[in-house]
Amino acid sequence: MKQLRMDWLLLLLILGLFSLGCVALYSAGGEARFWTQILRGSVGIAAMLMLAMISQRWFKHGAVVAFVIVLLMLVAVLFAGVKINNARRWLYLGFYIQPSELMKILLPLGLAYGYTLLPATRWWHHFAALAMVALPVLLVLKQPDFGTSALIIVAGVATVFFAGISWRWISGFAVGGVALLPVLWNFLKPYQQKRVLTMLDPYQDPLGAGYHTIQSQIAVGSGGIWGKGYLQGTQAQLGFLPERHTDFIFAVYAEEFGFVGSAVLLALVVLLVWRCLYIAAHARTRFAYLAVSGITSVFFFTFMVNVSMVSGLLPVVGMPLPLISYGGTALLATFAGFGFILSVARDNQPRRNNL
Repeated sequence: MKQLRMDWLLLLLILGLFSLGCVALYSAGGEARFWTQILRGSVGIAAMLMLAMISQRWFKHGAVVAFVIVLLMLVAVLFAGVKINNARRWLYLGFYIQPSELMKILLPLGLAYGYTLLPATRWWHHFAALAMVALPVLLVLKQPDFGTSALIIVAGVATVFFAGISWRWISGFAVGGVALLPVLWNFLKPYQQKRVLTMLDPYQDPLGAGYHTIQSQIAVGSGGIWGKGYLQGTQAQLGFLPERHTDFIFAVYAEEFGFVGSAVLLALVVLLVWRCLYIAAHARTRFAYLAVSGITSVFFFTFMVNVSMVSGLLPVVGMPLPLISYGGTALLATFAGFGFILSVARDNQPRRNNL
C-alpha cells in the first residue's frame, strides 16, 4: 500500500490556527457565526486536502486559465456587483463570492507560470510581470477596496522579488515610492485620508474615525499578561468593540488570552511561515518555488498588517485575520492556497512504497 505523503507539521499548524480562530469567534461573534465558520471551514479543509493530492502540472496549466476567469469576474463586479456598505466587491452566483480574495492566490500562480516560460530573466520581464499585477489592482481599487488591492500588490511584488529582480531595481522602486507619497495622498478618498490621520492621533475624533482604534487598543491593553479569561473580555462582550468577528478579532483574542496567548498565536504563525518557505526552498520546479513564496508572503503580510492595525500602528483597513476571522471567500481562498503548498510539499518528498 502506498504511503500517504503529507507535510503533517504544516497541516497541524493550519488546523491549529483555524481552531484558535473558532475559539475566538465563538466569543466575538456568537454561536450562529461559530457554526457557520465550522461549516465553511470544513468545506475549505476538504478542498485543501483534495488540492494537496493534485499533481503540480495541473496547477501549472490551470493557473493562467483561472487567473483570466477571476480577472473577468473583477470586471463583472464593476457592472453587476453587489454593493454593501458603499463598496461593490461581491458577485452573486447563487451565493456571494468576492473575486478579489481569489486573485490574491491566483496572481502568484499566474506570475510563476509566466516566469517558467522565460529561458532567462531580463529586466523587461519583471516590468511585464508588474504590468500584469497592475491590472487587477486597478480593478480592485475601483470597488473601492484599498486593503485587498495592497495585498494583491504584495502577492505580485513578492513573486517578482523571489524571481530574482536586482536589488538595484528594488532600491529604485523603494525610493520612488517614498517620493510619490505626497502625490498619492491626493488620490486617496477623504475617508482614507482621515484613517491615516486618525492613526497618528485617534483621540482627535474619539467617537468617530478614531473609535475603532481606541476601543481596539483598550481591548489589547486590558488583557495584560494572562488575559481576562475566555468569554470574559468586556470590550467584546459588552459590544464596545466594532467589527469584532472580522477585522478586530485579534483584539478580542488578546483581551481574553493576554500577552501569553497572543505570543503563542504569533509563534504559530511564524512557524507556519517558516515551514512554507522551507517547502518553497526545496521545491523541485521554479513554478512551485515562486508560487509558494508569493502565497506565503500574502499570508504573512495580511496577518502582520491586521495585528498592526488592531494595535494602532497602521491605519484601519478592511483586512481580516487569515484563518482566524469570520469569512467566506477569504477563508476558502486561504485554504486553497495552503492546499497548493501542501501539494508542493507532497511532491518534494521521496516516493516510497510500504508493503
